[in-house]
Amino acid sequence: MGVRRRVAVRRGMTTMMVMLAVIVLVTMGGIGILAVTQGDSFIAGSFLDMRTKESAARSGLRDALARMRNNPQNTVRQLQIFLDDSVTTTPHAWFVPVADSFRLEDDRPGYENIGDDGSGFRVRLLGIDPGGAFGSPGYIDLALESNGIGRSGDRQTVVGTYRMRGVEVAAINVPPATVDSYALYINGSMGNSTIATNISGNVYVGGNNHLNASVSITIDGNLRTQGNYKTSAPVTVTGKAYIGGYIENAAGGTMTINGNTGVGGGFGNVNAPIVIGGALNVYGTELQGWNAKSYLTVGGQLLVRDMKFRPGGDNTVAGNAYFPKGVEFPSGKSHLVAGNLEIDGPTSSLLDGDTLVVGRNLAARGTSAPNFEATGMRVGGDAYVQPAMSQTSGKLRIQGSSRFDNCVASVSGSPGIRIDGEAWINCPTGQLGFNSGYLQLGTTLAMNGMLGANFGRSTSGYSRWQFDPALAPRTWSYQSSSEVTTYSPLVANSATGNSGSTGSGGPWRTGSVGFPTLSPWAPWLGLTSLGFTAQDTLVTLIDNPPDTVILAGPVEVAMRDFSVVKSLAGVTTALDGASLNKLFNWYQTQGYLHNGYMVVRMNENTSMSDDGVSFTGKCLLVWDANLTTNMGWPPSATSDNIQVLFVRDGDLGNNFGSRGPFYGYIHYEKQWAGNHKWPPGAEMHGSLYLAGASSSIIGNGSELKLIRDQDVIDDIQQKLGILYPHGTIKGGSGSFNSRKLTLREMWVQFDRISEIR
Repeated sequence: MGVRRRVAVRRGMTTMMVMLAVIVLVTMGGIGILAVTQGDSFIAGSFLDMRTKESAARSGLRDALARMRNNPQNTVRQLQIFLDDSVTTTPHAWFVPVADSFRLEDDRPGYENIGDDGSGFRVRLLGIDPGGAFGSPGYIDLALESNGIGRSGDRQTVVGTYRMRGVEVAAINVPPATVDSYALYINGSMGNSTIATNISGNVYVGGNNHLNASVSITIDGNLRTQGNYKTSAPVTVTGKAYIGGYIENAAGGTMTINGNTGVGGGFGNVNAPIVIGGALNVYGTELQGWNAKSYLTVGGQLLVRDMKFRPGGDNTVAGNAYFPKGVEFPSGKSHLVAGNLEIDGPTSSLLDGDTLVVGRNLAARGTSAPNFEATGMRVGGDAYVQPAMSQTSGKLRIQGSSRFDNCVASVSGSPGIRIDGEAWINCPTGQLGFNSGYLQLGTTLAMNGMLGANFGRSTSGYSRWQFDPALAPRTWSYQSSSEVTTYSPLVANSATGNSGSTGSGGPWRTGSVGFPTLSPWAPWLGLTSLGFTAQDTLVTLIDNPPDTVILAGPVEVAMRDFSVVKSLAGVTTALDGASLNKLFNWYQTQGYLHNGYMVVRMNENTSMSDDGVSFTGKCLLVWDANLTTNMGWPPSATSDNIQVLFVRDGDLGNNFGSRGPFYGYIHYEKQWAGNHKWPPGAEMHGSLYLAGASSSIIGNGSELKLIRDQDVIDDIQQKLGILYPHGTIKGGSGSFNSRKLTLREMWVQFDRISEIR
């Protein structure tokens, strides 16, 4: 009997251990190994001491289950956190009580006391089994570990495994067709390049980008360059653009970007026009030089945030313009801001030129006075000038109302300044007088502060302050002041008396005049508001590059070494179009094709020459050796003859190219630096990726038309399934979690599978 009991005990222990082994720790796309570690049990003291540590450990499990039942919504949220970061070394696993619920933390907490004798517990989540590739319908399995401490400091660990009902997990579904959004991706620089003069699709360059061609360059998509963006040729980007460094148009034609544009580093040398169809936000302090013949045209907002903007040519802004560090418009040029113009900064701004037209409102803030010197400057709306107003030449007309917070320092012209609407002027240090001109007022004038002794007196036959006699009413009022000592104040053409003591019917007021708030007007739009995401503007991509190639499962099984199959197929290492077709036909005859693709590991150095024969099959060539060619790669016979060149450990060498059309995908996994050379008129339909860090490409002599062809990418994904989001690891799992818990009911229940200590 004693023997049978021992066998039964062992059988029961074996059953519990098997059930526990079912629970496994989840990594991002698959299930890891759940390690159940029992704490040391220190037996000391009386039998009661031993009972308190075991009771505390079991109490921890009961407490955790109760908190999970009490708030199912929170439970699902916390378990999802565990799933999402389960690939890290410190997942959020420790239970921390919060009222009648809990949260999971990654730091081990102290013990929760359950009495006055020092006993307590702490609990952690060991693992979750969310089901296989088809998910888990209606339940998940999980394991909890509770470590109890007795009144004498003894410890006991209990592990419980449970089936949690009321939740479900969707099946894994990471469709590879969601990846690959670039026609040209270079995880490095593109220097002095003409790799492609016509690109249909998005372009990414991780370093500096210098375009240099004898013909115009078109990017029919979005552009992102992490370094400087320089062109020595006419270039057009039809989408939006973000340039991490400075933007430079060296010479040779207009740089055109049709969409919104962000520039992180300022301006290099601008020797040819820049035309932005949308908004232009410029950050950074670089401003190397600006040719006087090079104009800037912006179809939306213009923001130059971090430097005083000093362009050299004409400027046209269809939206609002913001210069927080000031601006100096050049003389002899025409400048138009169709919206609001807002100026600030520690140094004075110079508003010069033949004409300067502000379509709506003007705001000049700060303490440094802007100098309005445009020969003809017009503000179509209101004007708000916070520092002292200076107008030393030219003419300024404000068609709306005006507010000057620090009086008017100087006026030149007759009139030098014309205000069509109401005017509110504060003179905290006294009226300084005008140089040689006068200010013409519109409807009313209200003033606060101190007036100088000669306020309003005539100079050279005209009064310094005048109302337009054609406008009515023409009234003015002024706060009481003792500064007028020599003359009575005078405003010409005023319907209000110009002299008299306080309260005698003149313009005086016993209190200050209330000024309306004319500013601020609409604030500038940041990059997020302009449609850029964090991934558009980070110093590096969140995962750089965004896509990767994974050879796994059936593709690896179908792959054969070139060194083995070449003699069987009757070809040599000196390849051409005809021999590549011969190799494909042999694969087809042998039944070796994988969904129509010939999969070959190029493990011997080869050469390729153009014999005038186009490729008539489909291929995935994995390059672990080197290729020598000079624009000699065979074109695709039709759009169905797709060629995938995955450069893993080998090299395609310099002067790779094809007379085209080439339908396919070229992916350099490791760092590569060299030259592509495609004949004039060549076309590539697909994508070209240089994914290795610090890669670079020149492309001298190329005039490639590169077209991101979704049909090509879809065929590769459907037949080969080798393209995945970057961060995915072989086997389908990686640094993200596609398992999402869903609360199926408004409750959760726990069926105990086993407990072991």
